[in-house]
Amino acid sequence: MIRDEIDALLSAIGSETRVDRYRRNSLHVLRDRFSPSATQLRVDIDGAVTATVIANVTAALQRATALAAKAILDPKNFAVTVQAGLVDRAPLVPVAQSRGTLYFGFPETGVDIRALERTPTAHLAESAVRELLDILPEDAGDEVALRALPQRRPQYRSAVKVLAEALGDETSMSLSMRPTGTDEVEHSVLTADQAREVPQVLSGVEEKRDILTVHGIMDGMRTRRRLFYVEERDSGDEYYGAIENDAQLQHVVELVGQPVVARISKVVRLRADGSRSHPSYSLLSVTPDTTIV
Repeated sequence: MIRDEIDALLSAIGSETRVDRYRRNSLHVLRDRFSPSATQLRVDIDGAVTATVIANVTAALQRATALAAKAILDPKNFAVTVQAGLVDRAPLVPVAQSRGTLYFGFPETGVDIRALERTPTAHLAESAVRELLDILPEDAGDEVALRALPQRRPQYRSAVKVLAEALGDETSMSLSMRPTGTDEVEHSVLTADQAREVPQVLSGVEEKRDILTVHGIMDGMRTRRRLFYVEERDSGDEYYGAIENDAQLQHVVELVGQPVVARISKVVRLRADGSRSHPSYSLLSVTPDTTIV
């Protein structure tokens, strides 16, 4: 390993001349660049913390991470099966446990020895967990994130369902992580109430899908959650939901507060008992409304 070689060079410096001090400082700087990411996922479990709950949550987190990794590696593949090889490519590394708090680390990414001025890069497992954090509710009152679930990729829907099933009826959890290369801590939750709601949000016998053309104002967005908000100009109706095409994010940011024409997919799930789900929306395309002078 590169750090082992640097450590060997450091241990070989035995004197305290000016040149030796300079070499030592330079090697310490170099070693820091090749140090593994200190990024950890913290999971706080609120409720009955038993060995069974800990085991179920840990297994569910690993499966959910593998599903998110699958979506990252092959966005056009909608299968939700998880092979052992996929888990090996995106493993969560248990670091510590203190009562209801679990800590997980991520494998070290490979480093090209020539890339001395490299930018820190995240392992696939870390990127997958970050995707999960972006999709899960931001807090206990985040109904928008839940309603957007049906429009997410199948692997993400399955990942959230797996986590919800692991919590049971009375257990909640919060997840937090400071991703590699950032100073901001990302935080998500899945409360017991939200976990009970997930199967209802994702269940359905039949889907009724419509394409809407909405003339209105791009009222806002949440970049991290990839959610949009559009208010229709004439009726004042509000539409919000998922931005599934990552390439649209910057375009949507530029249009916030401006008149737009948005093409929106609307999905309503019709259940066997005749009840209808809340509609969920996803953004297909958006352009400036040039008819507004």
